[in-house]
Amino acid sequence: MKTKYILLAVLFSTLVSQAQVGIGTNTPSPSSILEIASDDKGILIPRVELRNTTSSFPLSSHITSMMVFNTATTSDVIPGFYYSLGSKWVRLNNFDDVDIRFVGNNNHVSKDAGIGSNGTSVGSSAFNVAIGQNSMSSNVSGNSNVALGLNALTNNTTGHSNMALGENAMFSNINGVNNVSLGPNSLYGNISGGGNVALGVNSMLSNVDGSQNVALGPNALQSNTAGNSNIAIGDSALNSNDNGSSNVAIGEKSLFSNQNGSNNISVGLNSLYSNTSGRNNIGMGVSSLTSNINGTDNIALGTQAMSANTSGSHNVAIGVSAMENNSNGLDNIAIGKDALLNSNGGAGNVAIGVRALQNNQNTNFNVAIGYEALTSNTIGSNIAIGTRALQNNTVANNNVATGREALKNNIVGENNTAIGEGALSNNTSGNNNTAFGALAFTTAPGSINNSMALGYNAQVTKSNQIWLGDTNVTEIGGNVDWTALSDGRFKTNVKENVPGLDFILKLRPVTYYFDKDKLDAFRNIPAKIRTKSNEQPKLETGFIAQEVEKAANEVGYDFSGVASPSNENQLYSLRYGTFVVPLVKAVQEQQAVIETNNKILEDLLKRVEKLEQKAGQN
Repeated sequence: MKTKYILLAVLFSTLVSQAQVGIGTNTPSPSSILEIASDDKGILIPRVELRNTTSSFPLSSHITSMMVFNTATTSDVIPGFYYSLGSKWVRLNNFDDVDIRFVGNNNHVSKDAGIGSNGTSVGSSAFNVAIGQNSMSSNVSGNSNVALGLNALTNNTTGHSNMALGENAMFSNINGVNNVSLGPNSLYGNISGGGNVALGVNSMLSNVDGSQNVALGPNALQSNTAGNSNIAIGDSALNSNDNGSSNVAIGEKSLFSNQNGSNNISVGLNSLYSNTSGRNNIGMGVSSLTSNINGTDNIALGTQAMSANTSGSHNVAIGVSAMENNSNGLDNIAIGKDALLNSNGGAGNVAIGVRALQNNQNTNFNVAIGYEALTSNTIGSNIAIGTRALQNNTVANNNVATGREALKNNIVGENNTAIGEGALSNNTSGNNNTAFGALAFTTAPGSINNSMALGYNAQVTKSNQIWLGDTNVTEIGGNVDWTALSDGRFKTNVKENVPGLDFILKLRPVTYYFDKDKLDAFRNIPAKIRTKSNEQPKLETGFIAQEVEKAANEVGYDFSGVASPSNENQLYSLRYGTFVVPLVKAVQEQQAVIETNNKILEDLLKRVEKLEQKAGQN
């Protein structure tokens, strides 16, 4: 007995001093607490029946690192080794679950994949990889496929060179080739389509035989069945496409509703969102052409460019909100922010410049080039070229304005032509006017009709007037005299009642100097635009219009040579050529007097001769 106690004491002291235990070995590793050695024995871990991974039963509680072997198959546990994390059981990896078998001709198959889902065969094919339950379970002779995931390439029989990664990826494929599918349900319905790339959940989900498509993003090209050569990049891009082909959609929900429209390009969130059958459209920018349904051959570049267009075709809109509200207008061009913004049905309009033709609604064939050119136009058809040209025009038609602020304030005046900076800028309701030259026709009232101002700063004062040049013009000429219409076939009530000497003798020919500055001030021409001449004032010869008018009135002559003003803001003018008529009459009257006097003189000479003869006889 004493000997046993001595042995136990020695053993205990050895364990305490070395802190290692060796079973089947006298030299346990110094890094271990316990080392078990055997050539023909094993360790038997406690065998229990677990209920689930969360319950500690049959143990009293979870203890971190506790290990057991479960023998039960119930709830979420199956037979195997489990260890506790302190709150739940975790099953140790069973390498048999992910066993990859090398079968047939260079095929790699997991144990639950391939024909029969038992990992033994993928038909007579070669160079396939099938990992995941039911992956390539129907394959017959398809080669060089990769299927990773539950039901990946499940129905493939002869399709080859496909890659399907994700649950149900290319599930329905039979003989489609050269496809790449990455993501759950990607290319799920594909049967014979080839050369497709689908990356993202549900991308190209419904594709049947469409080929050469690229879908990148969740739900991209989700409904495509037979469309070919499409590119969809972004969440739900080309989501509803059925058989439309050769489309490019980049951006979330771009070309979302497209079904059979083809040859469209859509770049930006919601661009061409509603398009179903429209063809040959280009939409670049957030919500560009977002409402288009069946409009064709449109180009919209810019955020919300042509965003309301539904059926309008052959339009070009470049710029933020360009042609934003157009619905069915045709053949329009809008370049610039808010250009043709509110147009909804107009056709054949050209608007180039920020807010050019901004408020145009359904009028046709306008041309507006320049910042805010024709910006207020609603239904008129006009041409405006230049910053703010015809800016305030609303309903007037057939105006042409070229130059900065030309016809700027025109509202309802029609058939006007203004060429030059500020030309006809004061006109509001006048019709049939023409202004050529910078600042021409700028001081007259806005209701003058049928007048013309030609030359820099040339100004008219009333309707039916033509004015050439400003006050610095000193000569107007040509190779021939001015020709006035004078066809007797068109003259009526002709009378010879023109006064001659009575009128002419009342006229006062004078010389004078013209005060140009005083005239410009009277015309309200700003000093900053008046032209200054370095020449000395020129002595002029002529009449005073008021005196000529008075002389004509005194003899009762309605003389057309005086252009009298109808109000205090208009000018007196003389038509010097008209003076020829009374002068001719005066010469005729004078000639009649001369002839009468000559006859009298002749009679007197005869009498003198007779008297001289009688005197000689005596």
